[in-house]
Amino acid sequence: MYENLTRNLDGSYTFVKNGYPYNCPNMGEWALSGEYAAVHAYTLEHPDEVTIEPEPDPPTLEELKAAKRVEILAARDAAVRDGTTWQGHPIWTDGDAQRLALSVQAAPTLAAAVGNAAPVPYPTWTCKDGHVVQLDEAYATDLCLTIQTYVTAMYNTAAELLTQVSTAQSAEDVAAIVWTEGA
Repeated sequence: MYENLTRNLDGSYTFVKNGYPYNCPNMGEWALSGEYAAVHAYTLEHPDEVTIEPEPDPPTLEELKAAKRVEILAARDAAVRDGTTWQGHPIWTDGDAQRLALSVQAAPTLAAAVGNAAPVPYPTWTCKDGHVVQLDEAYATDLCLTIQTYVTAMYNTAAELLTQVSTAQSAEDVAAIVWTEGA
């Protein structure tokens, strides 16, 4: 009835029936149609025809380290995207916010450098919660420093954790390295 019948680690079955390969999980149409129950009953009656999927080899230390590096960089990037607070309001600190804040800060200096004697007006800054701040030189400087300080801290935290990953000697060492929320 079933050929190449394998019980998978997730509890599903794979097999060949009528010349076609199938993966039969205990969910969806397989569960509703009773096909999973029929396959499972067959495996109980014919255990000698069932292959049990072998457990995968545990990851090597280098594979664990590579996965941890990806995890740390993703956490850093998420923290930078999520942002910080400024003047008591949440703000974005992603690449767009960084470029905009720097351009606001640099505009008067750049205008003067090209001989533009007219003052460059400062724009407003809209925080994540909708709060609007009319920027001036002091606010623009503070905003840039807040963003730069926060983003730098996130990158420094990631660098420290990546160094720990590089020097980890065991799977337990790697598992102990975690990105702390609000790092």
